[in-house]
Amino acid sequence: MNIIITEDYDELSDKASEIIIELVRNKPDAVLGLATGSTTLGLYKRLVIDHKENGTSYKQIRAVNLDEYVGLDKTHSQSYAYFMRKNLFDRIDIDLNNTYIENGTAEN
Repeated sequence: MNIIITEDYDELSDKASEIIIELVRNKPDAVLGLATGSTTLGLYKRLVIDHKENGTSYKQIRAVNLDEYVGLDKTHSQSYAYFMRKNLFDRIDIDLNNTYIENGTAEN
């Protein structure tokens, strides 16, 4: 395990984006485990900027989120699925069929 200590949130977001961008460029079919919430917004912003400015492609990437609110449909503005589309997926070239987020309205 490699522990990286940063001075602040911006440096943390920079370092996290560098790691993911390098992975995506070297392994374009990688599987990313992505977190949801305000902590990741700096990271996602940097990934979007890099995608637009440098053309880093996410076409073959698969993304997995680990949680969703029970009872919320993926189109609900408070759902994690909505959050991910708004802040990342709709702003890069990822195939939405390769994004996996729990179904908040599933019976079980």
